[in-house]
Amino acid sequence: MSAFSALGLHCITSGALTTVPTTVPRLFISNPTRPDSSKENRTNTSLFHFGRPRRSAQQPSTSLPGSIMPSYSEWDFTNSWSNPRLVSGSEVLHLEAVLPGEFNFLSFLATAQALHVPFLPITWEAARQDIGFGGTSRIHQSLLNIQTSFAFKRIHDPEKQQKTEEQLFRALIIEILVLGHPAIREHPNIAHLQGICWDISPKDDKPWPVLVFEKSQYGDLYNFAKSPRGRELGISQRLKLCVDIGTAIMDIHSNILKEESGEYCAKVIDFGYATRYADDRHKIKLPARTPPWNAPEHNRDREWIPLDAARTDIFSFGMLCFWLLFEPHLSGIVTSPLDPSVVEACMRESVETLSKIKGDLLVYVGRLLTTEIDFGDTEQNALKEFFASTLSPDPQERSMNFRVLLSYLDPSRNAIVETEYTPLMANFKIEGSFGGFYRSDYRLRLYIAQKLLESYQLCPSLAFQMAICYVLGFGVPRNKEKVTEILQQFLLDGLFIAETIVQALDQIEYVPPMIDTLIQSGHLQTLDSGYTYLEHGKLEEAEKYISQEIQDLADAFTQNSLPVAVMKSNLQEIYSTRGQWEKLEEIQMDIVEIHKTLLGHDHHSTIYSMTHLSATYWELGKWEDAKELQVEVVETSKRVLGIENVHTRETMRALASTYRSLGDWQMAEKLEVELLDWAKTVQGMEHDATLATMSNLALTFWNQGRWKEAEELQVKVVEMGDTVLRTEHPKTLTRMANLASTYREQGRWTDAQGLEERIMNTRMRVLGLEHPDTLTSMTNLASTYFSQGDWQAAERLEGEVMALSRRVRGMEHPETLTTISNLASTYRARGKWKEAEKLETEVVETSTRVLGAEHPDTLISIGNLATTYIRQGDYQRAEALQLQAMEIGRRVLGIEHPDTLTSSSNLAMTYKMQGRWSQAEKLLLEVLETSRGIPGMGMENLDTQSTMNNLALMYVGQERWKEAEELELQVTETRKRLLGTEHPYTRASIANLAALYKRQARWEEAEELLTPLVETSERLLGVDHPETWDGIIKLVGTLMSLGRHSEAIVLMKDAFQRTIEILGPVDALVSLMRAVEDQGIVEALALLERVGEQGRERLLEGLREKLREREEGVLTLKK
Repeated sequence: MSAFSALGLHCITSGALTTVPTTVPRLFISNPTRPDSSKENRTNTSLFHFGRPRRSAQQPSTSLPGSIMPSYSEWDFTNSWSNPRLVSGSEVLHLEAVLPGEFNFLSFLATAQALHVPFLPITWEAARQDIGFGGTSRIHQSLLNIQTSFAFKRIHDPEKQQKTEEQLFRALIIEILVLGHPAIREHPNIAHLQGICWDISPKDDKPWPVLVFEKSQYGDLYNFAKSPRGRELGISQRLKLCVDIGTAIMDIHSNILKEESGEYCAKVIDFGYATRYADDRHKIKLPARTPPWNAPEHNRDREWIPLDAARTDIFSFGMLCFWLLFEPHLSGIVTSPLDPSVVEACMRESVETLSKIKGDLLVYVGRLLTTEIDFGDTEQNALKEFFASTLSPDPQERSMNFRVLLSYLDPSRNAIVETEYTPLMANFKIEGSFGGFYRSDYRLRLYIAQKLLESYQLCPSLAFQMAICYVLGFGVPRNKEKVTEILQQFLLDGLFIAETIVQALDQIEYVPPMIDTLIQSGHLQTLDSGYTYLEHGKLEEAEKYISQEIQDLADAFTQNSLPVAVMKSNLQEIYSTRGQWEKLEEIQMDIVEIHKTLLGHDHHSTIYSMTHLSATYWELGKWEDAKELQVEVVETSKRVLGIENVHTRETMRALASTYRSLGDWQMAEKLEVELLDWAKTVQGMEHDATLATMSNLALTFWNQGRWKEAEELQVKVVEMGDTVLRTEHPKTLTRMANLASTYREQGRWTDAQGLEERIMNTRMRVLGLEHPDTLTSMTNLASTYFSQGDWQAAERLEGEVMALSRRVRGMEHPETLTTISNLASTYRARGKWKEAEKLETEVVETSTRVLGAEHPDTLISIGNLATTYIRQGDYQRAEALQLQAMEIGRRVLGIEHPDTLTSSSNLAMTYKMQGRWSQAEKLLLEVLETSRGIPGMGMENLDTQSTMNNLALMYVGQERWKEAEELELQVTETRKRLLGTEHPYTRASIANLAALYKRQARWEEAEELLTPLVETSERLLGVDHPETWDGIIKLVGTLMSLGRHSEAIVLMKDAFQRTIEILGPVDALVSLMRAVEDQGIVEALALLERVGEQGRERLLEGLREKLREREEGVLTLKK
């Protein structure tokens, strides 16, 4: 029984197939034996510092003396598979006599190991969206890109409360046994189980298994059928998908589509969980079904015999085939014999239409088939027989012969043939999954050790595993005394334990071929456990525990051993989350050295660890070091792995990003063009990796101010993404958001706002108001409002996002802190200093408590609060905060880090505002000298240019005109050369130079700069863009000073009227007054009567602010 994909519908399929194993395996109880008590039981010192054992020893028997054999010992799956039956997702009643033994966490691990199912080093995240339901499970799509994503099948949270662990693990164990059966594992229409990861509850730290299935680029059946590409399928291709589903197993539901040999092939997932029963006398309970897929008789809670349950399955399968074959008719996409009023009333939603006509399906079948010219009389009659045999309202009239039903759909297809199943002996072994366990969440190791502690006294094999735990510090503190105690109690061979561990170490870097393929193709990416720990409130505990594990493993082996490198890799994610870049750099250098020494320079682990180190260099602002290492990694990856390897391509993308940081746009573009050419040739234009590379190239164009080229690429990405993924897919929406960002930067507010509202509304409908992606859309839209100067709308939307994030994510979540900072920034723009100060103080306090006082995000929040103090004229408190941020930055990030240099520059500008010219100049010159001495931070670096602007402003405050002009000219000419005259940064530099000329009353030179600047802004951004208004108003003031009053008045009236329409009279009045200086005050005062008391108060505040600017200059912050 199953639920169809994103439909959330239970489609029940037959439980009468004789080709699927169903009998429950008996537990094999061997004759109890004990080790020879005369044999010396040696406790070798090699247990506690490992070398290679000199001899091997036979492991003692693990059988437990007595009459009770727990299920975590040895299992014998030698039962007959004859007369098999399977009910998936149902709960079998009264089976105690048929299902002896225990089902628990350790027996699940043992079964997975016996079936060679790998444990994946990833943790399921609750942010994944649902794509389907099973009987006791929920299926989720991962947030990785659609080409490389997984479907994660986990247990419902309510089920964990309502059922015992034995019931839940019984279901899990039987499901993976079914999935491991050769007939299932090799079936072309059943998605393969890729591995097991973990859903760890933050409440009790208990790990629950999650089954991981690969999910193809076309997603689930429901959304594919509704996509443009799905609706292009002809009736014959749709019929093929129906056959694929039916051929698989009737007790599972469709969640996967694969493209094979140019055709679409349905693959099925979810055994829901498979529950075996002995015969037709046992009754089962079926979950509630979702209309319209439920059979007419299945509308109440009752117990069913398997035969009657199977008849409801047959009906649901018929419903699915009807919907899939005729979806274009049901959705009104094609001309149809269906009643048009019904289709329209259902908003052209095919499932809603299906619900409306459910009682007359057999009537409509004939009418619909006559419209399909691809089918002759034979095919039409066969399909009529199929639907008559599946959709009859009378259960007794439905066919129970599934082979016959499939023959109606396709006479050439056959169901699964029965195969022999070889016996399995399951026995849990830590060493059997050494790498998988050590690379997983530390709480998994704690829980395994806890379960072993509870059970090892009953079973020698588990005592052997418990001894391994104490030897290594696996889930428990390393304890020599406990090891000795267990060895003596159970007469275990210490040397054999040592050999077992050392042999397992040989496999710690081993990656199963299937998983290695997923890694190489990009289908498996380790998720960031650091942020998982942060969200669970376990960051400090995780750091403490993993640090102890590193020490224990170093004691057991050496500091330069592979297990230590594995654990240091786990610790690096915590340092990264904390922003402790220097600690991260140190530990990553250790990992690289271990990998180079033990594995070699060309080993994939060495390449990956070097990549991580280069990323840390980037975070530390050591861009030249990052570039040097990335160039080495790219060359090695190309030679060893090839450009087709996903890691090679990702490293090339990272190197392109570093080039962007260094301002080397040409090298960034060169790399991305190379990647794009390869992707187009090998993967095709519509491949997700190709589209991602196009997006990156668009970003490079965007950074160079090549807006049109960036826009053209992004539009192409969105359009091609729509044909593959559908408009509602998260990846498509992300690409649309990138396009909206380009529109926003171009000042195309209407286009940006329209696209962002569409994205936001779609995510609200598909994902819900509280989904993180929805909140991101709301934040982007608020940013567009802010950029337009519509601060009221921005404030309203950001307030809503902040409230939602507080409730959904919690106050301490990094994204919540970001939303609060955004709202504070809007308050600051509106002059609501106290409101901004209150929020920013809260962010600083929370970030300090959660992330630490030295975290980069904390330092940024301190800088934001200092800015608010500055805007209020409270220079003393601002200075104290900026001094704190600068000192911490110098100590933690280093004096050459870009963030440290920015903090120093901001502090210098605060000195300047207080008239402390010598201190300001000294600090700015120090920053400039440091920047110029850093590779990649010379004159062509934007941060260096920003520092030069600040120094020029300082000179302006001292009326050192010549020095200021020299700096402004250098910056302007450099930006013209690197970025072109139309880039936003270049335009800003020209505006600064014009303002400098105005301060010196050099009106003609100012006018020569401002006139073409305004023309460029109007052409690129439009007349309604704030930058254009600002340029016009500055030009008005210049023309008035030149005595060209008539020209100035015409320009001023037009500009001011547009400003009023966008900003409202109050903010427009202040904007005009601040822009044209004294020349605008008369015009501003004439409008006081129009704006009332609120306007007068706002104007007074603006005048005070203008006075401060005149006397002290304006603080320039890093963009």
